[in-house]
Amino acid sequence: MLFYVFFVLLIIKEGVKTSEEWNSFEESTDQELEKLIKWHNEEKVDRSLVARVFRRYFLGRTNQDAKNQDKLMYLSLRHEFILERSSTPPFEVDGVNRVSEDFRFSRYLGMCFGRMVGHAVDLEVTVWSILAVCTTLFYFVVKASDYDEVTMAWIWCSIGYILILANMVFETYIRGIRMKLINIKGLERDAELKRSKGSKNFGDGSTQSTESSALLGENGFLPDWCGIDLEKEKSKKSFSKMITPLFFGETSPNLQQSMFIFHEHGTNFTKWMFQLTIFTTSLHVALFFKTYFPVIYGNYGEDNIEIVIAYILLSCLPVIILRSNRISMVQVLVQIESVGDLRRPQIVQRVNLEEKTTSIVSAFIVLYKIQKLLNNLSMDNKVIEGVQSDKRAPSIATVTNDKEIMDVYNLFDKERKGSIKVDFMKKMLLSFSKNTSDESEKLDQVFANLDTGSDGHVSQEEFISWYKLVMSTEMISDDSSKKRAEFLFKMFDEDDSGHITFGEFKTTIDKFDVGFTVDDI
Repeated sequence: MLFYVFFVLLIIKEGVKTSEEWNSFEESTDQELEKLIKWHNEEKVDRSLVARVFRRYFLGRTNQDAKNQDKLMYLSLRHEFILERSSTPPFEVDGVNRVSEDFRFSRYLGMCFGRMVGHAVDLEVTVWSILAVCTTLFYFVVKASDYDEVTMAWIWCSIGYILILANMVFETYIRGIRMKLINIKGLERDAELKRSKGSKNFGDGSTQSTESSALLGENGFLPDWCGIDLEKEKSKKSFSKMITPLFFGETSPNLQQSMFIFHEHGTNFTKWMFQLTIFTTSLHVALFFKTYFPVIYGNYGEDNIEIVIAYILLSCLPVIILRSNRISMVQVLVQIESVGDLRRPQIVQRVNLEEKTTSIVSAFIVLYKIQKLLNNLSMDNKVIEGVQSDKRAPSIATVTNDKEIMDVYNLFDKERKGSIKVDFMKKMLLSFSKNTSDESEKLDQVFANLDTGSDGHVSQEEFISWYKLVMSTEMISDDSSKKRAEFLFKMFDEDDSGHITFGEFKTTIDKFDVGFTVDDI
């Protein structure tokens, strides 16, 4: 079990890198998406799924084609996840209850990844049963070899390559499911319509156009699973259909479930295989070190050291190949078990709650800094006026990469119009003030410098320039945690009673309009 735990820990370690990779995919711009689609349509994409899996196993994930493929798969899955299609014809998208376009799909998959790895440490009874059957078969092999330890050592070495083949077959199977779930043509069509109607980029890499993406999805193409003929699938004969009733009884799959072996119970099969691939690899390594390497070394010794070295290399190569590709298999497993009918509402809710909490924290920081700016307004006029003379205002492309500041901006630009009305921003800030008349005059002075175009609107460029030049200064940013806590407490304590009631807390939170419910709080 030591090696089993070791391999699970390696997957967890790689999971951190995977989450970072998914986060980078989340930040993809429209231009990057266009390049990926062009790459997919014009060149370099090996259309054979088996060939792609073979190349990935023996060339690794470092080649650029594999990276492009991973990124395009991620973006297409994200697109379908947000559309949230019905699993029955005519496959309508949910235009009301679906998640927002800036939903952090990377965070959602990261949580699902943790859930998947959690299953690895709790081996199912079915897995133990399969291992018992394999052990029995191995006993007959040992008996057939007349208990020759050297022969068994070489047989055990060859089993490593059988494990590679089994892993490749399983990964081809799950990648085939993912290919049916994605909709690259629909993603391309959606991007074209957004571009033609005029879209705006945001710091999270998402886009928003004048027409709902749900409608754009309907006008585009459908993923392959929508074209499955259930009646034809039922008439097909396969080994899985023969044994499914033995394990689970009769099944009545919908279109998405029909893609899986064991249909409605398809996730059970993938979980068993996931656990088996880790356990068999760890068992292969354990018996190599514990039993068969000493046998080979003792039999050939130093006189035939080249044979010993060859055995070591041949035995370790499968482990290295399986180890380097394990994370790729887990990524695909997480993706196919987290979308469509298998989406996990509890995790979606947790991600949304995290985003709301992040927005609230950002809002607290902004309010505190603005309050401190107003208190030091007479001392800080030169800094504020510096915005007007700044000739290095960042472009939108630069601005949208600064997520922290864009989160602040989006607190005011709820409709993602790309500009904020000064009156709306002022009204929102004054709703937190207990001395509105005094602070109203100070805010007018701040907004006079902030609205450099004098058009009554604050653009993204104006806001970013102002925030970076004014709100990030040492005088505004540096302060003790105690002073910040005192400010926040007074903001919630509306009646100055020295206590914060639930009602006061909820009322103050609601002013930010980030969608917190009573259950969320």
